[in-house]
Amino acid sequence: MNRILLIFSLVFISALGIAQKTAFTKPDYSSIRKQVSDNTSEYFYPKLFQRYLVGDTTLSPEHFRNVYYGYTFQTGYMPYQESRYQDKMLVYLKKGTLNSKELNEFIKLAELNLKDLPFDIRTLNILSYSYRQKNDTLRSRVAEFKKSSIIKAIFSSGNGISEQTAFHVIDPAHEFDIINELGYKYGGTSDLTNSLCDYLIIQPNENNVRGYYFDVSRLLHVKAELGN
Repeated sequence: MNRILLIFSLVFISALGIAQKTAFTKPDYSSIRKQVSDNTSEYFYPKLFQRYLVGDTTLSPEHFRNVYYGYTFQTGYMPYQESRYQDKMLVYLKKGTLNSKELNEFIKLAELNLKDLPFDIRTLNILSYSYRQKNDTLRSRVAEFKKSSIIKAIFSSGNGISEQTAFHVIDPAHEFDIINELGYKYGGTSDLTNSLCDYLIIQPNENNVRGYYFDVSRLLHVKAELGN
């Protein structure tokens, strides 16, 4: 978990109620791999990923489960990949208020970051806000759609309460995004369990929730395959 999370003033809208009510199913990676590799399937990855990139808002929740978890079977997927543009983005973020030129420069960096990390939840959140500042409603809505749909895909994989029902993520940064989305704050401690789950402790809260489990088995398997 070496990648430092981008710090941004916007707070994710709490989705605690959504997470508790959403039915979930553990990802069947074998089935997902078969579907995204089948050129006759609507989930064939090259076509599905292109639809995601262009912001096709007709993509269903099942499309998003396949495009998100199916990414781990693509050659471009690098577990624990670090952003090449994070430091430059942070320079702008620390300014707080950007003029028109700076905002355009920042958006270019954010879009470049998404080429490296196409499912970066935090960057999508930032882009949605940034485009709103430019009154670019369409691009703002597309970025918001992508962000919220990725989060829903993760919520559809588990509830995080136990190792058996852990949230499945393809990027460790998403663990912190989900904690924020649930309305909690990371407590500064995490452990890898024997069942290949990250267990993140959260700060004391009125719901007495101690922490959440995140299944990172797919990340670790790919990492081992790549010899990292």
